[in-house]
Formats: sequence, C-alpha cells, structure tokens
Amino acid sequence: MDSFSDRLRNAREKRGMSQEVLATRAGVSQSTISALELDPTRKPRDLLKLAKVLMVSPDWLQSGKGPREPAVRTEKLYIAAESLDELAERLLDLGPEEVGRLMALLLQKQAERK
Repeated sequence: MDSFSDRLRNAREKRGMSQEVLATRAGVSQSTISALELDPTRKPRDLLKLAKVLMVSPDWLQSGKGPREPAVRTEKLYIAAESLDELAERLLDLGPEEVGRLMALLLQKQAERK
C-alpha cells in the first residue's frame, strides 16, 4: 500500500465499512471519502477522525510508517439502541471483528454460567 488512498480503502474494507458508514462516523461526506480513495495526492483534513473511526494509527494512515494499530485503544465501546434489532444493526456497522468479539464473549459468558 503505497498511498494514503490505498491505506484508507484497505482500513475501511478491513473494518467492513462502506464509504457511507465511514463518512457518517467521521463526520464527513461520502463524497469526501470517495475523493480521498480515488485521488492519491489529496490531503485529508480529517485525518484524526478517520484514524479513530478506523482504529488505526494516524501516522500509519497518513504516511504508511509506524505500526498500523494505535499503541493503546483508549476509547470504550458504547452502543445505545432502542431494540435488539437496532443493536444488531449498529454492531454490524462496526465491522466483522467487533461482531466476532461479541460472539466469543457471549459464548464465554454462557459457558461460565453452566
């Protein structure tokens, strides 16, 4: 991955996010995400927001240098929903890794109760 565009697209796809989901979470437009992914010379204004949403290091996202993952994940995951269906939709928006983590945790807790 040589360019910011490549790293952005790769990180977004790895998290299982569409351009629209990433844009909503980062507080930018979908057209901004599209332009950043298509134009390798374009500079991101919202680098820190994008890196946070994608859970990658801002340095890696911008330059490709350093570790991909941030040194410490400081944000706590909190999802509010009115129903289980809405909760499922919000969790799916986070990507397959978070869904997998939840499933593993549920199975572990169920085993502990037996």
